[in-house]
Amino acid sequence: MTNNSSSPLLETVPGATPPGDTDQHPTHMGVAWHYGNPLTEQRHCATGALVDRSHRTVIRVSGPDAATFLHNLLSQKLDDVPDGFSASALNLDGQGRILHYLDVTKVKDAFYLDISAVDAESLVDYLRAMVFWSQVEISVTDLGILSIIGAEVPDVGGEFSRQLPFGAWVRHDVFVPRGALVDVAKRIIEQEIEPMGLMAYTAERVRAGLPERSLDLDDKSIPHEVPALINRGERIAAVHLDKGCYRGQETVARVENLGRPPRLLTLVHLDGSAPTLP
Repeated sequence: MTNNSSSPLLETVPGATPPGDTDQHPTHMGVAWHYGNPLTEQRHCATGALVDRSHRTVIRVSGPDAATFLHNLLSQKLDDVPDGFSASALNLDGQGRILHYLDVTKVKDAFYLDISAVDAESLVDYLRAMVFWSQVEISVTDLGILSIIGAEVPDVGGEFSRQLPFGAWVRHDVFVPRGALVDVAKRIIEQEIEPMGLMAYTAERVRAGLPERSLDLDDKSIPHEVPALINRGERIAAVHLDKGCYRGQETVARVENLGRPPRLLTLVHLDGSAPTLP
């Protein structure tokens, strides 16, 4: 269920360049890698940057039992959240290893889950396999995400929007039907919010300590190995530490209360001054 269609912004935004041969990871495909000058594009975060993230897959979960259904499966507390609630969440296996890392937004009585396209099919299969007698409907939408970093969201249309912390910035995500991506992006750019490719976005993501599951984690990764995934104080992260039982919770509770993670995701800055590869 990977998103095989390229974003229409690749054909309409000046300078849009897809990933090159060395950058072609499945999580990068379908949107602009840069618009001609990735270093300058990264600086747009200070004044307003538009990132085409329409390569992510958006899944809709609705029905009378949607909140309880997702609450029982994911690491986020979702059983009583209000309309407009947004946060990240994890799906873990029985040993607490990370299988899926996604963002969740509640809009009225439905939940929208967005996830890297490379993980979408397995997540949908898992959700459908866990329905049993729950009254829920699971569908893959045609929505794409346009993200604005470093600026308030202008009134540009779209189905709905949300905001999530993104390192030093706030990331505003606008959910747009794919057929309207070009028009909505044009209206955003007209507000002097400059396009920023996925290359610069990835640099900001790394600096924020937010992983891409298939790039930065492996099959043994557990939540506490990534500090940014754990609720601390007022920060609402992917793992809620005060909720009921879900698959993998035993590992989360054990590491939180009794021990330390065996590994820790950390930031390494390679400035190019050493003559040898690390």
